[in-house]
Amino acid sequence: MAIFRFRAAAALEARRRQEDDAAAEFTRKDGLKHEADARCEQIEIERRDAGAALIASQEQGQDSAMQGWHRNWITGLSAAAHVAAVNAAEAAQAVEVSRRVWQEARKKRLVLERLRDRAWRRFRHEETLREQRVIDELARVRFTTRALAEGSSK
Repeated sequence: MAIFRFRAAAALEARRRQEDDAAAEFTRKDGLKHEADARCEQIEIERRDAGAALIASQEQGQDSAMQGWHRNWITGLSAAAHVAAVNAAEAAQAVEVSRRVWQEARKKRLVLERLRDRAWRRFRHEETLREQRVIDELARVRFTTRALAEGSSK
């Protein structure tokens, strides 16, 4: 029985490694995106709390210096929220780029796997044909041997 060898096995293995690397990069960037989104939410909560603290300080009649401090705090949080939103948008874009790279690597791997599967099916078909030829030859030899034996005994 012959041994099946896929000629592009090394290329298939390289494609698997590329896909694994791309998937790992996608996962890493997706994690960074989630962190950036969480940071945006955290800053937004802090900004709402700061607004509530400003309103509370105004209701309590605190001096203008303290109210100015609250306004500056809110302004700083607004700037931080803007930076965090930009970072989150960049992270989302990086995730999309890495997703496309991963999908492309996956497609390339699947193409080689389909080629390997076709080659395997062709190999098995050829192997079956070879086996059938051997069986047919064995049957022919038995038939002719039996026919010769019966012919010589008459």
